[in-house]
Amino acid sequence: MLLKSLTTILRGHVEDAAQDVVDANTVPLLRQQIRDCVAAHEAGRRAVATIAAQCAAERRTEERLAERLADLETRALAALDHGSDDLAHEAAAAIADIETELDGVHRTVAIYSREQSRLRAMVAQQKARLSELRRGERLAVATIAARQASRFTASAGRSTLSEAEATLTCLRERLEADEAAAAALVELDAESNADAVRDRLADHGFGTPVRVTADAVIARLRARQTATTC
Repeated sequence: MLLKSLTTILRGHVEDAAQDVVDANTVPLLRQQIRDCVAAHEAGRRAVATIAAQCAAERRTEERLAERLADLETRALAALDHGSDDLAHEAAAAIADIETELDGVHRTVAIYSREQSRLRAMVAQQKARLSELRRGERLAVATIAARQASRFTASAGRSTLSEAEATLTCLRERLEADEAAAAALVELDAESNADAVRDRLADHGFGTPVRVTADAVIARLRARQTATTC
C-alpha cells in the first residue's frame, strides 16, 4: 500500500513537472504567434490604406475625365450648330477616346472599391480576433501562474507549517519546563525560609530541638559518667 502511494505521488510530481515544461514553452509560442498575427494585421491595414489612396486617385481621374468629356460635348454641339463639321468630328474622336479611358477608370474604381471593402472586413475581423487572443493570453498566463503558485504553496506550505508547529510545540514544552522549575525553586525557597525560622526558635528554647547541639552532647556524656560511677 505504501509503495503504491509513493508511486502515485511520484507520478503526480512527474506529470506536474511535464505540465510546467509544456506551459513554459506554450506561452512564448503563443506570444510569438500573436506577434505574427499583429504583423499580418498591420500589413492588412497598410494594404487597405494603399488601395484607398489608389481608389481616391482613380476617382479624381474619373472626375477630371468627366469634366473634360462634358466640356468637349458642349463644344462639339456648338460646332455642329455653326456647321463646323470638321471640328465637330475632331471633338467626337476626342470624346470617344475619353469615354474609352473613362470606362477603364470606372472598372478600376469598381475593382478598388470591392477590394477595399473586402480588405476592410478582413482587417476588422482580424482586429476582433486579435483582441480575443490577447485576452486569452492574459487569462492563460494568469491561470498558469495561479496554478503554479497554488501547487508551490500547497507543497512548500505543508512543510513550513509542519516545521512551525513542531517549533511551537518545542517552545511550549520548554516554557512549561521553565515554569515548573521556577515554581520548584520558589517552593524550595519557602521551605528553606521556614526551616531557618524553626531552627532559630528551637535554638532559643521554644519547642523541641530540631538538631543536636554541643550542650546536649555534654549533658548526655555527663549523665552517662554519673550512671557509671554509681
